[in-house]
Amino acid sequence: MAYFNIKIGWTISFIPIILIIQLLFTLGLSLVLSIGNLYFRDVGYVTSVAVQLWMYLTAVVYPLNVPNKVFVIVLKLNPMTPIIESYRDVILRQKLPLNIEFSIVAFISVIIFLSGWYIFHRAEHLFAENI
Repeated sequence: MAYFNIKIGWTISFIPIILIIQLLFTLGLSLVLSIGNLYFRDVGYVTSVAVQLWMYLTAVVYPLNVPNKVFVIVLKLNPMTPIIESYRDVILRQKLPLNIEFSIVAFISVIIFLSGWYIFHRAEHLFAENI
């Protein structure tokens, strides 16, 4: 950031909020996938391939303004894209991540976390039998 002369603004204080939303999303998915991996061993193999593909379908290294419109639509459907864009907004662009996509992903993250937590704790007593 110093090389490109990008100053750190006050919006960087929103990073913990974005991080909490990202953690809720990933923790909810992890809880559900861990149960799936316990009962169906192939879930671990599918998950590793899916995470690699998901990384390429998230606009981490490349921007959202690519010329291929179908690719942009796929990127926008990815729930991690608004989270990555929110990090860019608060760190690089010094603007607040208060857009509709981020709000939707925040809501989805809370729902995924609560669902994953509920499913995990409902199946918790069966773990010892399946290990």
